[in-house]
Parts: sequence; C-alpha cells; structure tokens
Amino acid sequence: MNRDCGNIFAVVDVYGKNVLVTRSAQKAKDAIRGGGKIEIWSRNSLVKSILLSEIYNINIYIQEEKDYHAYKQKQAEARNRARAIARSKKAGDPNNGSTEKRV
Repeated sequence: MNRDCGNIFAVVDVYGKNVLVTRSAQKAKDAIRGGGKIEIWSRNSLVKSILLSEIYNINIYIQEEKDYHAYKQKQAEARNRARAIARSKKAGDPNNGSTEKRV
C-alpha cells in the first residue's frame, strides 16, 4: 500500500468549475451533489475521474485513507510510549520505565 497518501481529489461541477480540492476522499464524496465528477490527481497527472453515478468507486480511496490514518496513529502511539519510558528512566522512576502498577 502507498503510505504517502499523495492523491488529491478535485470535485468538479457539471459546468467544469472546481468546487473543492482536498486530500480527503471522504470530504470529496460528501461534497459532490447534483452531478459532476471527482477527479483524482497524483503527481500532477490525472489518475481517474469518477462520475456521480459511479460514486461507489471512491470507496477504495476512502478505505486507503482510513488505513493510512490508522497507520499514523499507531506510529504516534509508539513514539509516545517511547517518550514516556525515556522520561521515567531519566527521572529515576523505581519502576525503571515499566508502565505496570506495583502492588
């Protein structure tokens, strides 16, 4: 899976005007109403156009976005745990960095 989540979604109305440009597939899906399409861009090239009638095709991108956010959340939690352990060791905690409670 591509971890950089580098797609850009442009919501275009029936007259060809950009209504919304975002990195969020869910926001793009919510913004399209009454016709138009969603253009998916990556590295300055058009990857795909999704019409309102085939909006179910964007669910792949929405799931990828959710997976990306879950991956980033796990990374942040791991960093925070490492910082907490480092702080407790530095402060001379008798548990020596353990997060378990003593009985």
